[in-house]
This record gives sequence, structure tokens and C-alpha cells, in this order.
Amino acid sequence: MIDFDVTDEGALPEVSVEGGEMPEVDADVGSITTGTETETVEVPDVDVDVSTEEAEIEVPTVDVNPPKDD
Repeated sequence: MIDFDVTDEGALPEVSVEGGEMPEVDADVGSITTGTETETVEVPDVDVDVSTEEAEIEVPTVDVNPPKDD
């Protein structure tokens, strides 16, 4: 969907890297327990009567045109 033309070559900077060392870490972590339990709650009793019919409506459309090859 995108046509890139490189107009100028780039260059990475000169970098000097020396070896390193990761720190030692001791970690105490907690725990998480998941589960379910049953509770009784009030919920509304809703009755809905729905009738349907067919209708013509305008819906969005999308045309995709990739760039042309040079």
C-alpha cells in the first residue's frame, strides 16, 4: 500500500561498545489466586418484543488503490 523510493542512502554512526555485566537480583514476590464463587443478586426481569422488516439503507464502502509501479 506504500511505495517508497530511496533518494539518499543513510549511514549508521560509528559506535564502540565494551562488555558489561548484569546485576544479581534476589526477588521475593507475592502470589495471586483466582477463582469463582456463587452470589445471589437482584437482576431486572426485562421483556422485549422486537419486530423486524427489510429496508434499503446506504452503508459505507471502501475502495483501496495501491500506488502504481514506476
